[in-house]
Amino acid sequence: MVLPFLSKQPDDVGLFQRVVDFLAEHDIHKIGGLIREIDWQTQLHNPKVYLVSLPLLALLLWKGKFRIILALFSLGLFIYLLPFVLPQGSDYVPLRKLLIFAAVTLVLVVVNLYFLLIRRD
Repeated sequence: MVLPFLSKQPDDVGLFQRVVDFLAEHDIHKIGGLIREIDWQTQLHNPKVYLVSLPLLALLLWKGKFRIILALFSLGLFIYLLPFVLPQGSDYVPLRKLLIFAAVTLVLVVVNLYFLLIRRD
């Protein structure tokens, strides 16, 4: 799938404007629906996932890029948590789910800031 804002458009329209147009077209409910539609079991049994992720992980481990691995793991965990919090349709988000999501997101941000920016080994 090619992201719509990366498609060919006239040169007078900049990349920033294409990203803004994409975000205006795809609101939070549409993005939440797309994330909810991902069949994680099918993705885990897809050999293409392993053909891309395992060599990349091996290269990052070999080069000692543990901070990048941590950032990728955090991004994956964040995407995994999104379907549990995003409302379906016009539903509201319960306070308990919102607090759990905020706490996990805060922990992810703090851990990533510490290891990516503060700690220099």
